[in-house]
Amino acid sequence: MDHLLIAETYAAREEPSAGMSAQELAEVIDSPPASYAGGLEDAPSKVMEALRPGDVFFTIGAGDIDQVGPQVLEALRKGP
Repeated sequence: MDHLLIAETYAAREEPSAGMSAQELAEVIDSPPASYAGGLEDAPSKVMEALRPGDVFFTIGAGDIDQVGPQVLEALRKGP
């Protein structure tokens, strides 16, 4: 099943109050099902909870989101 995990968003050039929070965004997305993954420190564990054999995982975003992928790979290498 497709599932979208949304990590906390951080303001770059815009005001922090511009738009909606990541949690609010996850709540309004219907397809694919979406969940809030928390901050970048929480996201790897949320990804690991959701991943199943055969799944494809990738990150899209700016800033430090690129740190989540290597953390997930390391957790997968370590195993359960």
